[in-house]
This record gives sequence, C-alpha cells and structure tokens, in this order.
Amino acid sequence: MFTGIIKIGHQDVTIQDNTQAECNALTEQNGLTRLPVEKLHCTLGHQSISGLKEALKLQKKALKKGEKDPIILPATQLPSIDTINSTVSIVTDVNPKSNQSRKTVRITLRQELQDALASWVTELCDLNNFVRDEVEMQRIFHISYSNLTGLPGDSVR
Repeated sequence: MFTGIIKIGHQDVTIQDNTQAECNALTEQNGLTRLPVEKLHCTLGHQSISGLKEALKLQKKALKKGEKDPIILPATQLPSIDTINSTVSIVTDVNPKSNQSRKTVRITLRQELQDALASWVTELCDLNNFVRDEVEMQRIFHISYSNLTGLPGDSVR
C-alpha cells in the first residue's frame, strides 16, 4: 500500500467490463499506451504530503527489522474499489518538472468512493500528523488507465 505514495494496488481494484471497453476505445483513439495491469492503482496521497515521505522511510526500516509499523492506520477499512458509475475521460496537463505535455485516460471513481477515500486519508493524516497541501486536499480519486508512455509516473496527477 505504501511505496512513496499511498495507494490501493491493482489487486484491490475491479475495473468493470464496460469501463474497460470505454478506456480501451479512448486509448486507441488517442494513440496512448495502456499501463501494465500490475501498475494500475488508485493514489490516495502523494509523498508531497508533509511528513509522509519521512514516515514511509521509517516504515520501510522498521518492517525490514521486524519492528512495529510506525504509521498508524485508521480503524475505518478502505472501501472495495470498483468502477461502477465511474466516469472515463481524457485529461491533459504539462509536467511541471520536464515541461512535457501529458495525456491520460482516467477513470474517476463515483462520489460515494470519493467521500469514503477522502475520509480515510483525512483520518490517516490526523493520526500521524501529516499535513496536506491544497492540491492534496482537493485530490480527485481516480485510476490512470493509459498515457503517452505507459509508465505510471507519466500520468496526469
């Protein structure tokens, strides 16, 4: 779940057949490359959250040593992630680091999941004294399906 970002991995995401067909059509129409299945995920929080990057490093060390995980998880379980009533769209921006244009087929999760995930992230941050910036406070939970390169890091944030 934690790898520099907080995410729900592909093994815990169900993409419905109709959503996948819509994504495949947009991917083909726009000449994009699908992300490998094992790279599909829903980002809950980026390492730009103050305190998170450091906590993830401590977590990695603790788990290697068989010590207690220093990150306190919310008591609330994460919801099952599916794409029922989701919205598929193309999003574009310019990568602030490279100045290169980015284009992504994105599956935006339904409002019920938006609310549940936002609540979980708020609780995680409160429990661990992580501080989110305005971008993270406004995060729209989604799954990046394809982009120009097929590399997850090249998707629109």
